[in-house]
Amino acid sequence: MKRVCKYILLIVGIFLISSLPCEALYFDNLHRELRNEIVFYNLINGLYLDEGQMEFILNKAREIDDLRKKLEEKFEAISTRQLKSLLSLRKEVKKEIPQVSKDLARNIHENNVLIDKLRKEYFNALEGATKDIKDILTDTQLYNIKNFKPCLVPPQGPARIGQDSSNIGLVNLLQHIRALPGKRYKFKKVDIVNRYAGKLSLKCPHLKDEEIFQAKEKFLEVIERARNLPDVDFAIQKKTLSEEIKNIISRDKEVDLDKRIAHFLLSPQIISVLEEKLSEKELGKS
Repeated sequence: MKRVCKYILLIVGIFLISSLPCEALYFDNLHRELRNEIVFYNLINGLYLDEGQMEFILNKAREIDDLRKKLEEKFEAISTRQLKSLLSLRKEVKKEIPQVSKDLARNIHENNVLIDKLRKEYFNALEGATKDIKDILTDTQLYNIKNFKPCLVPPQGPARIGQDSSNIGLVNLLQHIRALPGKRYKFKKVDIVNRYAGKLSLKCPHLKDEEIFQAKEKFLEVIERARNLPDVDFAIQKKTLSEEIKNIISRDKEVDLDKRIAHFLLSPQIISVLEEKLSEKELGKS
C-alpha cells in the first residue's frame, strides 16, 4: 500500500512539475493582454472622444477586424497549398533534377501572387479606415495620439495621457549622485553606470552591444558633468541634464501619425474598450 501511495505521489508530482511551464505561459499571456488593455483605456480616457466619434471609430475597427478574419482564412488555405508545393520543390532540389517541374513552379508563383493580393487588400482597407478616422478627430486629439507614450499608470492632472515627462526620477538620481562623497562615488561609479545600462537593455532590447557601450559612455559623461557643477549652476541645469540622459538613445525618427492611428484605434482590442465606454454612456442617460 505504501509503495502504491508513493507511486501515486510521484505521478502527481511529475504532472504538476510538467504543467508549470504551460501555466507560466498562460499567466504571461494574461498579463500581456491586461497590460495592453490598460494602455488602450489610458489612450481613450485621454482623448476625450464624444459619443459620435466613439461610434464611428468602433464601426471602423469592427470592419477592419471582420476583413482581417476573412483574409486570415484565405491566407491559411493558400499557405497550406504553398507548404505542399515547397515540400515538393525540396524533394526535386534534393534529387538534383535538372529542371523543376513547370506545374510546381507555376503553383508557387501563383500562391505568392495571391498572398500579395491579400496583403494589399488589407493594407488598402487599413489605410482608408485610418484616413476616415483622422478626418473626424480634432487637432488636439491628433496631437495627443502622436505624442502618446504607452503607459500603465497615467500622470496626474487633466491631460491624463502618456507618461509624466517631468523627469523627476532622473533629477533625483543626479542629486543623489552629486551627494555621494568623492571616495564613495569612485567606488559606486561603475555600478551606477552598469545599472543604467541594464535598465536600458530591458527598455530597448533591440540595441546592439556597441550602442549600449556608447550609451554608457554618454551617461557617465553627463553624471560627471553634473557632479562638477557648482550648486547654483546645477539647480539651473538639472532639468536639461536629465533630458540629456533621457535622450541618450536617439529618438529623432518622426512619429508616423497614420501608423499610430491604425495601431491603436483600429486594433481588435479597441473594440471591447469602446463598446464598454459607449455602454457606460447609455447607462448614464437612463
